[in-house]
Amino acid sequence: MTKPPIACVVWDDAHGNQSMFTDADVEHRPYRFSSVGFLVRSDEIGISLAREVGEDGAFRDHEFIPRIMVIDEWVIGPLKKPRARRQSPVPAVQT
Repeated sequence: MTKPPIACVVWDDAHGNQSMFTDADVEHRPYRFSSVGFLVRSDEIGISLAREVGEDGAFRDHEFIPRIMVIDEWVIGPLKKPRARRQSPVPAVQT
């Protein structure tokens, strides 16, 4: 099974506060997040990422980000196994 590519999304999120506050305490701007995950879908509606993908291709722990909130996105690429490192010869110890 081919795994979906890994993607990174920078996006502005709405936030709130349930405690008491004054107008001077209000952070009147979106909170910027960076999210990384398996790319489920990216289209004009938004971006869906998943934290996990199973052996059958099913996704788990889904995050949807509306397109209007997206600042930037990068598709990092598919997962690849690292190349095996060549063993460097062990230098002879001189006595």
